[in-house]
Amino acid sequence: MSGVRAGQLALSGVGLVLLAAGVRPLWTATEAGVPARVGGWLLGVLLAHDLLLAPLVVLVGWAIRRAPGRGALRAGLLTGGCLVLVALPPLLRRNDARYPTSLPLDCPRGLAVALGVVALLTAAGMARHLWTARGARRGRG
Repeated sequence: MSGVRAGQLALSGVGLVLLAAGVRPLWTATEAGVPARVGGWLLGVLLAHDLLLAPLVVLVGWAIRRAPGRGALRAGLLTGGCLVLVALPPLLRRNDARYPTSLPLDCPRGLAVALGVVALLTAAGMARHLWTARGARRGRG
C-alpha cells in the first residue's frame, strides 16, 4: 500500500469517527421524530442540488463557454450564486416577534450590496481580460 493510499484511509477513518460524533447527539439528545425530520431535510437538499443546482451550473457554464473574459464571468456567477444560497434562509424566514434579535440585520440590503460588489469585481475582471487581449492583438500586428 502506498503512502498516499494509507493517508487517504487514515483520513477517511478520522472523518467517519467525527461524523459519528456529530450524528450521535441527533439520536440521543433530541425528541422523537427529529432524526426523521432532519433526514427528510437532508434528502431534500441532496435532491435540490442534484436535480436543480448542478444542472443549472452546467447549463450556465455551457452557455458562456465562448464569452470573452469567461473566467471572471464564471467566478462572478458562482460567487453570486453562493451568496444567494447563503442568504436564502434568512430572506425566506418570517420575522418572529418572540426573537427580535434573531435576524437583526437587513438581509435584502446586505445581499444587494454583496451582489453589487461581486458584479463590479466581475466587470473589472472581464474588462481586464478584454484590455489585455486587445493589447496582445495590437502587438502582433
